Amino acid sequence: MIRFSFVTIAVATVLAFAVASCSSADGVREAGVIDVAGAVAQPEELRVSDLGKRIRYVPLETTDSSLVSSTWVLTAADGAFLVSNLGFRSDEVPCLAFDTAGRFISSVGHLGQDPEAYMSSFVVLAPDSRSAYFQSTGMQHYSFDGKYLGSAPRGGMIGGPGVTVAVDTMFITVNDSYVGMNGPRCFSIYSQGLNSTAVDTTDIIPYPEDADNPEIGAVQNLWSHKGVMQNGFAWYHELQKGKVFFYLEGGVSQVWRVGDEVHHRRIFNDTIYAVTPASADAVYLFDCGDNRVDQSAIDRHEEIDSDALFVAELFENRDMIVFGASRGWLRDDDHETFVGVYDKRTGRTRAAAGRRGFVDDLSGFLPFYPAAVTPDGHFVGVITMEDIGRYREENPEAELPSEIAGLDDDANPVLVIVGD
Repeated sequence: MIRFSFVTIAVATVLAFAVASCSSADGVREAGVIDVAGAVAQPEELRVSDLGKRIRYVPLETTDSSLVSSTWVLTAADGAFLVSNLGFRSDEVPCLAFDTAGRFISSVGHLGQDPEAYMSSFVVLAPDSRSAYFQSTGMQHYSFDGKYLGSAPRGGMIGGPGVTVAVDTMFITVNDSYVGMNGPRCFSIYSQGLNSTAVDTTDIIPYPEDADNPEIGAVQNLWSHKGVMQNGFAWYHELQKGKVFFYLEGGVSQVWRVGDEVHHRRIFNDTIYAVTPASADAVYLFDCGDNRVDQSAIDRHEEIDSDALFVAELFENRDMIVFGASRGWLRDDDHETFVGVYDKRTGRTRAAAGRRGFVDDLSGFLPFYPAAVTPDGHFVGVITMEDIGRYREENPEAELPSEIAGLDDDANPVLVIVGD
């Protein structure tokens, strides 16, 4: 059963509303159509200047107290960048805060079981994007300079990156998971007030009547796949037992803020919704043509077709939607990747080969791939020291951007920020 509910800080009110299945254009006639199939059929060169007028490079300061793990996730906040280290080394700080120039501000909180500790370093930004919540038995609240601001109770797990936002007095969380991998699939969007543990639920998109809920038990095969964007944070897990397939994701935004709106898209689905306590309106539709991934087939745990076209990740601001798409499943050696952009003002969709990315026509450096969006709509990418080393080997006479020319080989990653 797919469920959707809101509970505010003051009133727990269940608001029912009907929303059609979003695997086709039915019920979304007013939504903007993003022509993915047409764009990837005629790829062209995309440029950094298509996304903004300015590009700047922000090396994250490297000190003994600010080391970025080999596995990490970035959260772009108002006036800061937060790095969630996901490694298992005891000397790694779980969350680091840097200012917009890359200077290290502070470590933010700590793992543990004491009254101020949290159990996960995944960040949920406060409604003003100027402080952060972390999950514990409650939601631990910290400033970016590491000051503990208190806690708030909560009525459900907030999950990994990209599945929770805080808006006004609510946490809005997408929970898309399997109970023990052998129970009915549970997909819900719910929220609870910052000072409430109550969660009421209303079904709005019925779980398909013909869907199977097999007990997968011991898994025969397990594959992990990165998303399309280079150095991005999206990944997919694929589990198989016989003809039964389960698809799980991490780091793929399923709920996010765009200005004053909250948008939601279920993975493998074609539709982006604008959600409020009173409505869930389809606002954009990814048209992947005849070879789109059939959501009902996913719900029946069928294998994704080798020629399927689907959007693997997306990044949205007020003016455009940037997406990474794949033609063919990520496990297949011959799958093709694409980066694309949809201009909300013109309604035009364009795409380029994934290996080319957005050509840097502003500074003449490496191709750009978005990995995050700042609250004011700037796109943020990531460059590693390994990327810079390869570029130097391939272009020994080329001049590096001044901000990164003197970096040591073991320096922290560099953020690439594109905007007006």
